[in-house]
Amino acid sequence: MWRLKSAFKDCMAALLLLLLFRPFGIGGDKNPIVAIAGVAVLVFISSLLSSLMAICFLRKETTPSYESEMRRLNIENLINIPLLGLFIITYIGWYCYGKLSSGWIIDGVFVLWPYLSAVVCVVIVSIPIYIWNRDQLKKRFLKAEIEELQTLNTLLEKEQQILRSRLDKENIEEKIILQGEGKESLIVNPLDIMYVESVGNYLSIVFFNDSDLCQKRLRSSLKEIEETLEAFPFMVHIHRAFLVNINFITQVTGNSAGYKISMFSTDKILPVSKANVATFRNKIKELGKQLG
Repeated sequence: MWRLKSAFKDCMAALLLLLLFRPFGIGGDKNPIVAIAGVAVLVFISSLLSSLMAICFLRKETTPSYESEMRRLNIENLINIPLLGLFIITYIGWYCYGKLSSGWIIDGVFVLWPYLSAVVCVVIVSIPIYIWNRDQLKKRFLKAEIEELQTLNTLLEKEQQILRSRLDKENIEEKIILQGEGKESLIVNPLDIMYVESVGNYLSIVFFNDSDLCQKRLRSSLKEIEETLEAFPFMVHIHRAFLVNINFITQVTGNSAGYKISMFSTDKILPVSKANVATFRNKIKELGKQLG
């Protein structure tokens, strides 16, 4: 349905521009309004065909994003310009001279310059339409990203309340041992861990000891610590270098290219990598279903 709407908008925009400027004396000696109306219909058909061909070309990209939609828009225009030029020169030849071949054959000789003129005309008309479509695309994704962040923050806050309520009832005070290489280790309640950061061959574990924010360095890998904390769903992997406790997240900002996480009682901003955005979002939603 959205393809039909997009093609219809292109048709209306082209119709307006053609009526205003009437490039290249469109219509010749005949009624230019009829010629312009016919070209507008061809714009609709060509736009729809180009959109379908661009989608087929990018069919492997299953998750829509601003980048993928811009690629689609660019490919669609690359297809549409020569295709629409072909349609227009054939239609004008038929409308003005009564033969489909009249725009291609003059005095018995095949000529290309009328087609090239039509392509130039299409390019001129297409530029403002392309800019408008690009701006609309940007606004649509920006609005979707803002709504998604609002939903994510609301869901996160709700889940934190449910988690805290459940943990208060169950009064979980059990501590675990995070073992590093050699004799290094940390005995801590998983609920008190704010985040774990991988720094080279070491891990920086930031946690609360009563009301004090502490930090412990262990020689270990994030994968090993993640396996140790696997039983605790509030610990979420957000980046190849970070594991966070969602109870300490105060706000999520950013966009689909990568979120930024603000943490309680610290100015440190943690990144959610682009590769982990979908995983992080789905983890929060899954956790909400488990707690609900």
